[in-house]
This record gives sequence, C-alpha cells and structure tokens, in this order.
Amino acid sequence: MINIAILAITFFTGLCVQGQPLQLLEQKVIDIRKVVDEPIITFYGRNELFVQKNNYILGQSGYIIWKEGSNLWIQKASNYYDSLAENVFDTLFKAVRLVNSDGYSFLIENMSSIQNQQLKPGLIKNTFDGIDSLTEVKYYPDDIAVIEVYHGTRKFTKEIKSSQLNDGIILNDDGSIRFKRESVNYNFNIQSAVYKFYSLLQASIYQLECEDAFHE
Repeated sequence: MINIAILAITFFTGLCVQGQPLQLLEQKVIDIRKVVDEPIITFYGRNELFVQKNNYILGQSGYIIWKEGSNLWIQKASNYYDSLAENVFDTLFKAVRLVNSDGYSFLIENMSSIQNQQLKPGLIKNTFDGIDSLTEVKYYPDDIAVIEVYHGTRKFTKEIKSSQLNDGIILNDDGSIRFKRESVNYNFNIQSAVYKFYSLLQASIYQLECEDAFHE
C-alpha cells in the first residue's frame, strides 16, 4: 500500500517543488532578512526520491542556508504524506549548524560570476554524410535543482538541468560505453562557477541527509 501511495505522490507532485514547503522557506527568508545582512541561499531539489520516515512518506524538500554571527545554519522544509497519501503535513525542521561551509564560501568569493553566468543548453553533435548538425537534449522532467540567492535588495535564481549535464555517452547495461557523441556545451557547463556552486551545496546537503541531521 505504501508503494502505491508513493507512486501516486510522485505522479502528482514529482515534477516540481511547490506548495507549503516553498512558502515556508519564503517566509523564513523574510524573517532572516530582518536581522541579517549576509547572503541567504535557498536550494530546491526537483528529482528527489520519496522516502519513508516512520509511518510517513517524506516528499519534496527545500533548504535554506544563512550566516548569523560566526555560525552558518541550514534548515529544511518538507511535506509529509501519510501512508495512504491522504493527508499532507508541511514541516520546517530544526535549524542545524552547517560545518561544511565550502558552498557558502564559494558564493562569497564568486558572487559576480555566479550571478551573471548561465549554463548553456545540452547540445549533441551528429554527423550524417559528412554534414554536422546539433540536436538539443530534452528530458521530462528536466530540472535537477533551483537555487535562489538573496543579497541585500538583490535576488537571483539559477536552475540546473539534467539536459545541461548530458556528456553524450550512452552506456550498456553492464556499464560499458555503447557509443559516445560530442556534447558541445558539456565542458563549459561542468567547469562553470554555477555548477561548482551547485555541486558544493549538494554535497553538503547530501552529507547531512546521510547523517539524518534534520530528523534527530
């Protein structure tokens, strides 16, 4: 029954992070900005798996990161579904100290580059009868994460898409390479400040989730 509920939830809500978790973090941003001048980061994952926590199913989640005094904090917002997916309980979990500050430090050091840089679309180069052509990679759903940065009166948003990270490699079931095509923008995207920023944030969040830090 729980597996059926998870499938139902995924079908209806798996395409985006919307609703109360998003609103909870937006309100948290407003509250923090009243007392803190440092940059604030929100991170919304869009391809997370639904997982069971006790008698509930943990749905889509978002995170907020901010600095207050000498401490860096992170807080998680999620929606909980009961085992039949009949009721939703939106939750803002306790704030925990973020010991791994690499993502936040990278933002401070590369604010301008991150703000002004955009990842390029995923493009695969094909050659037919000696003629080159470009095919845009399309996935559905495509978004991996949406990152918002608030700094003073400014706010900017960065989206990371699966299609932008396509390396042109097609694998066999055993992991061997079936064939490889040139992914025109792949190297630019993975070497960009935006992608490095995303990777550092994702690594910090993944570590905390593995430690179950938000649910102690």
